[in-house]
Amino acid sequence: MLGNGITLEGLGMLKAVQALTILGFGTFVGFSSGRIDRKLLFLAGIALCCAWLLLSWTAVWIPHDKVKPLLIFMVAEICNGCSLALFQNNTNSYLIDIYQAEAPAAASTEKQGTGLEKLFGQLGKLHFFFMALVSLLSGTFYALFPRLEFLYAALLAAMIGVLAWYFLPPCLEEKSQKGGDFPGATAFRQLLTLCRPHKSALALFLLAATLFQVVIQYWQPMAAVFPPLATHPGLYGLILFLMLLAQSAAGHVLQKAATHFTSSNLRLYLWLAGGLSLFGFSAGLLWHCLSGLVIGLAAFMFVLRLTMLQLSAGLHAEIPSRLRPRYDMTLNTVLRLCTAAVLPGAGALATAWGPLSLLIPGIGFLLFLGLKPEKQSSQPG
Repeated sequence: MLGNGITLEGLGMLKAVQALTILGFGTFVGFSSGRIDRKLLFLAGIALCCAWLLLSWTAVWIPHDKVKPLLIFMVAEICNGCSLALFQNNTNSYLIDIYQAEAPAAASTEKQGTGLEKLFGQLGKLHFFFMALVSLLSGTFYALFPRLEFLYAALLAAMIGVLAWYFLPPCLEEKSQKGGDFPGATAFRQLLTLCRPHKSALALFLLAATLFQVVIQYWQPMAAVFPPLATHPGLYGLILFLMLLAQSAAGHVLQKAATHFTSSNLRLYLWLAGGLSLFGFSAGLLWHCLSGLVIGLAAFMFVLRLTMLQLSAGLHAEIPSRLRPRYDMTLNTVLRLCTAAVLPGAGALATAWGPLSLLIPGIGFLLFLGLKPEKQSSQPG
């Protein structure tokens, strides 16, 4: 986007529109996920993802003197927001229902929170591993065909949609989840009761997720400060590859932690990654070292993803299946409100003080996480 006439302020506005779209459309998904086959909702999300990518490709190719690219990107981000709302408010419920239906013996013999930690950890490991591979291939593709990356991604998404149509199982939810036998007011009262003991975990999840949104939207302007990126744009793909691979490693650690590690071992991983991230951020800020910035970003992604996966698994273990879509809807609504409020401010900060100034909130979060005392009784799952 930055190479097609979109300023940093414009980027912040586009992402704010995306967040508000997720806020509005996510409400529909949260209430409909128990009434519509969750597989169909997942496929609809893939279709909207294809529309987003094709519109973005159109914005790159249409001459800017005829149509403002900001308008096309705006429509594209609305499609992207609807797609993300479908994935975020439906996928967890779909995944957990299938896991519990296909492996009832394992689900009944394992501690609920531990079982979901293994599930979420394996999901994170595989999800981000394949994303890392695709990003590396995309970086190479972008270096060879710099204006076809959106079309390439759209074709890839379409292939995933065809595979999902044929191979994903239908949702095996209980019949009692369908229909209007669970009033909205009652659902939210029960959610409030279930979540009240875990307020600190919810607050930490929202803080980590908001920081993740800031980094994932502004890491490219941060990297663009360094001259090698101007002459070797394929490095963007390598940096994204490392950031995604770090998140895959976080999923692997959580998967193993469910059966092999203690909570102290898991906290040690967070401390080590947090220290590495602080070192990398300091090198990027003080010595203008690109390698330091890349190491810091990758380690920071590990910390954020491990924190979010662990908290998400524990919190989902406390929520019954019929309430999970509304829980995801409510949590993502609050997250998108935070994102819509923070991203324009992050864009203004990056414009005024430079993109690397966005590393400062990340440093503050790492210090807070490292100094925060561990409270086993407050951790769900």
